[in-house]
Amino acid sequence: MIYTEPKAEVDINEDLVHNLIVSQFPELSGSAIALLGSGWDNESYRLGSEYIVRMPRRVSASKLLQNEITWLPKLKPLLPIDIPAPVRVGVPDRNYPFCWSIVPWFEGMAADRMLPNETEAFRVIRFLKQLHSYNAEQAPGNRYRDVPLSDKAADVEARMQRLKLKTGLITPEIEVGWCEAVVEPDVQERCLIHGDLHPGNMIVQNGHVEAIIDWGDITSGDPATDLACLWMLFEREEVRKEALKLYGASESMTKRSIGWAIFFGTMLLESGLDSNPGHARVGEFTLKNLNGK
Repeated sequence: MIYTEPKAEVDINEDLVHNLIVSQFPELSGSAIALLGSGWDNESYRLGSEYIVRMPRRVSASKLLQNEITWLPKLKPLLPIDIPAPVRVGVPDRNYPFCWSIVPWFEGMAADRMLPNETEAFRVIRFLKQLHSYNAEQAPGNRYRDVPLSDKAADVEARMQRLKLKTGLITPEIEVGWCEAVVEPDVQERCLIHGDLHPGNMIVQNGHVEAIIDWGDITSGDPATDLACLWMLFEREEVRKEALKLYGASESMTKRSIGWAIFFGTMLLESGLDSNPGHARVGEFTLKNLNGK
């Protein structure tokens, strides 16, 4: 499967956002509105100096936003790194068919543009240990993340073959790492995971991780899915090893984490080479780190 940004299913613009705010949250209607950007799932607008408005652009994205609305207020008090629990939740109207949210603005920039300091690896691990300890019985399902790596095998292996024709990053070491990961037994006890913990979903300021954002893929799954972020964020192998040791990752979990890092790295690299230089940069960095394990 080649990942490309899906088309929006609704038209969103500043006038629409302004009108929704005026009608539903008039106390915020005097704040300036400016487009921040459009992702695969949402368009984001800066609202004054304190907030972001998140507007789903597709039906499937509206379901993911509902995950954030439901789960982030529960998790925010428990986690050692901030998360964007909504401060307001908007409802559909005749001009816009989905729920939408207003969340805090975090100063800094995404980690795909500014990597965190190495010492942040241990804050991220403490964050993940706390997140993964949360009762996941009522977690939403996710057919893309709550799956064993073996379900990804056909797509990842086809993607690696395509990338071999375009880059020198798919080395024998990457292929061996994938083969070892994909035959590991699936985890039996699933836990609550972020599910999409790549650098674009981490906000960094002055080398510190200020917030972890974009929780639409939250689900019950393999913690190795989240631990893959270590290869996307930290260049030195020694840092990754110490972080995995602090987490208490077994040899099997470490192998699965490498497999998930290969999944994310190849997906981001391929989609990035097609249309997104930021994704390409993260994919290349991840695969280079994996070549050093």
